[in-house]
Amino acid sequence: MRLYTHTHTHTHTHTSILQNGSITNLRGALFWIKDFFQGSKIKNDYADIKQIIENRENNVEQLKNILTYARNNVPYYFEIEESKLEKFPIISKKDFMKKGDQLRSKEFLNKENLHKVATGGSTGIPLEAVQDKKKRNRVIASLIYFHNMADFNLGDKYIFLRAWTSNYSSSKLKRVAQNFIPIDVIGMDDKKCEEIRELLKKDKKIKVILGYASAIEILVNYLYDKKDNYTMFNIKTVLTGSDTLKPSTKNKIENMFHCTVCDRYSNEEQGMIGMTMPNSNEFVLNTANYFFEILKVDSDQPAKPGEIGRLVITDLYNYAMPFIRYDTGDLAVSDNKDNIISLKTLEGRVCDLLEDTKNNKISSTTINNHMEFVKGIEQYQVIQEDKAKYKILIVKRNDDFEETVCIDKMKEVLGKDAEIKVEIVNKIGTQKNGKYKTTIKLN
Repeated sequence: MRLYTHTHTHTHTHTSILQNGSITNLRGALFWIKDFFQGSKIKNDYADIKQIIENRENNVEQLKNILTYARNNVPYYFEIEESKLEKFPIISKKDFMKKGDQLRSKEFLNKENLHKVATGGSTGIPLEAVQDKKKRNRVIASLIYFHNMADFNLGDKYIFLRAWTSNYSSSKLKRVAQNFIPIDVIGMDDKKCEEIRELLKKDKKIKVILGYASAIEILVNYLYDKKDNYTMFNIKTVLTGSDTLKPSTKNKIENMFHCTVCDRYSNEEQGMIGMTMPNSNEFVLNTANYFFEILKVDSDQPAKPGEIGRLVITDLYNYAMPFIRYDTGDLAVSDNKDNIISLKTLEGRVCDLLEDTKNNKISSTTINNHMEFVKGIEQYQVIQEDKAKYKILIVKRNDDFEETVCIDKMKEVLGKDAEIKVEIVNKIGTQKNGKYKTTIKLN
């Protein structure tokens, strides 16, 4: 996610909510008509979200409100005496699993019609969370706002590349209503890429590709191998997420489709957290819905500006199950310390940190920034087997790959005394949730 030069971009014009993706198609129009008769709640939330984010503000008043509410209504927080953020403990996914109802509002325990969401369990710990109606409306309004900024408008037809497990199954009615085609990335091989390629060439109503960055990378590499170009498709926006979007991959997507490419950052338990904007690699954060902290990797002290730290989020609107000072398990860097409204980079997961030969923490993004200089690679995975012992799995793209160059680049980041073995493979497996790890630490 380091800065680099764009080549082709899709012109983006920001207009009002009722012009940007609503009246231009029937589905968008019907959505806003329905919202109007339900009191324009999502439209009003949209306007509030837009104002706060574009004014580069933090939603400080709502932070006080949710902290006070939690102290009075969530058993886990009854002992806290002041509605000050620093008085609240850091909470992890494991804590939510263990504490159960202690972290839910007593007002919502027996209420029906709460929206349930489940994490994918990529770290081995799936979590089911609940959201009240107000929170759900904020999630939807945030999605619409960020998607509009990427020129992805309500009703645009799109394909959605992800692992369509039982947690994320989608009914045919929902697919028709939202105008998308689900594509399972489990077993993303040439046959599946060819099916997607034919679909995109045949159905020019498909304007958007949304999905895992690694799956879209595999698809675009396949299109390059087929000598395709943007005239064969009608894609205006590609939105990536869930795993790392490499700078080289972003360039390839832009060149292939002549489109806007934005990197989404979201999770199931909270919703849309932030996104890179067109022509930028900085993540604009959803400060209307969340308050952000970046804490040191090995303590709960604030990280310095420019230092890699743990991203901790307070959800400002989920009263049914307040997520206060929630450790996402993600690593990030911001140029700010007290007023975090954007991220310079996302640095992968805490559990994916490697260590160099001097025991310094190395993120997957740091590894990627060095591997970007190694030619001829389709995919790679760096595995730390022991203190100074590493194995690199390589799927070659072509004969430009040179093992000595790869090892030299890795020694720059892992240490000159690192013991590195390169292994050429035909394929690198994904996790059960379809996501692809670039770094793995075995001990």
